[in-house]
Amino acid sequence: MRSSGWWGVALLMMAGPQLLHCQTDDRGWSVGNSGFETGALDGWTWWSRTEHGAATVTREAGSGTYSIRIDHDGPRDWAFSSERRLSVEPGTGLRVSARVRVLSGHVLLAVVGVEDGEVRWWDIGSVRQNATEGWHAIETTLETPVNVDEVFVRLVGSGDTRAWIDDVELAPYRIQRPPPKPRVNGFATERIRER
Repeated sequence: MRSSGWWGVALLMMAGPQLLHCQTDDRGWSVGNSGFETGALDGWTWWSRTEHGAATVTREAGSGTYSIRIDHDGPRDWAFSSERRLSVEPGTGLRVSARVRVLSGHVLLAVVGVEDGEVRWWDIGSVRQNATEGWHAIETTLETPVNVDEVFVRLVGSGDTRAWIDDVELAPYRIQRPPPKPRVNGFATERIRER
């Protein structure tokens, strides 16, 4: 779902849990430039441990006009991260998703957990896409841990990688918990044995 100058929240009713999916809303839920339709890397940063490779804007998109192409020829890891940090409370349910096309290597879409301005968890929830043909939608859901007050989205990989990234989204997700089991009164005086 791409936003083009509008904001909104779409409530999707599914056979199981309810999924609250939003590009942006009045709470500020957006990774910023998620579809890269600005035609620039605005709001995103590139990092490589060995200073190899680059992230560039390309017109080969999963949807819309632009996407990001990752070309990395170094032996170690790389990261392409959203600069925008989103405030969360412990136990917040989140859904992170993206469209990716991976020709070589792999791409891991991860949510990073921050506490008091410092990264505490590089991966509190992630999904990985290995090299394969065509564009693929990837997503995962997670619940923020107790010691996390902000999150941001990060795509990572290592070694030789050639991939395209588009439509990166992070949205609240309603976590469905099973009803509590009834309390059992009493206790067993003998061990139960099957016959």
